[in-house]
Amino acid sequence: PHLLQARGYRLIGENEEAEAELAAAVAAAPNDPEIWMARIRLRSEADDPAHLVEADWAKAVARAADDPLPWIHRGRWYAGQGKHEQADADFAQAAKLTSNELDRFLQAGWWVAGPLSSDWEPTSAPGLDLDPAQPLPPTGQEENKNALAWQPLQPDGMGRLQFPDQLAEQGTSSVLLMTYVYSTEQRVATLRSNNRANYEVWINGEPTPTVEPSISAAGLSRNFFFTPLPLQTGRNTILIRLTAASGQSQLDLRLDDHPLEHAFDLARYGLLDDAAEVIADRYDVSSGKDWQWLMSKFPVVHRKHLDVATRIVRHGKWFDDLWQAFHD
Repeated sequence: PHLLQARGYRLIGENEEAEAELAAAVAAAPNDPEIWMARIRLRSEADDPAHLVEADWAKAVARAADDPLPWIHRGRWYAGQGKHEQADADFAQAAKLTSNELDRFLQAGWWVAGPLSSDWEPTSAPGLDLDPAQPLPPTGQEENKNALAWQPLQPDGMGRLQFPDQLAEQGTSSVLLMTYVYSTEQRVATLRSNNRANYEVWINGEPTPTVEPSISAAGLSRNFFFTPLPLQTGRNTILIRLTAASGQSQLDLRLDDHPLEHAFDLARYGLLDDAAEVIADRYDVSSGKDWQWLMSKFPVVHRKHLDVATRIVRHGKWFDDLWQAFHD
């Protein structure tokens, strides 16, 4: 409630009252990095001085423990300020904490720019010359100069991006998506997307092909597009140019080490109990629309098993009767 009150006071210009509510919010949960990051978002929306935002970031990462997301988010904030040396230091710290789940960098967000004019063309090394702190170079054909500025775009917990209305309604106009992934070693990751519209992907300035695999094991066929991403040690830049079809307002983008993708892969080979453990570790199993959406991504033949098995893992022995009823 304190954060909501602070937002309301900001909207009506009562900054002293807003600061009091922000202080009350962190006083109620001083060791919760999520509270500090929520406070930072409010400060950023209000264009508070950078030194105040940076001071709050220092408190957020000091309370991060083994959570990589505060480090990634601060790294993205530094990158948005054009402070790439500080950004890389934070990304490196995060990568040590999440070396087995680099999708955390995608979960922290993307930058989006557009809609772009039809004559916009990438350079010889797309992405490497782009800076989220700087607008795209103009072509002279843009109707709206704001389209050249990078804006943060936050996915939900499933990796789904919701495009702003002005991008979703632009027919065949192009939009750019960019993000960073920091790896502690050379490796190949796979970007998985549900988008059937035309798009191109570059990793560290090099184009990389996208394919739709035809395999279907254990009744699981998902119509996802797979893009291999050869990652170098250190920072990697992913750039996507998407030609948004009319009405295209959403896009799922996940790396293959995202828990949902891990669960899909386990289910594909019939390891449903193992998939349930992965799901239970990350997702709320309450009967909300997100849970229903998650279950809908699995074949019908798997859903009841996964639903019950996940609830057993999450809630323990009191679910045994349901489990027995399921098997009977």
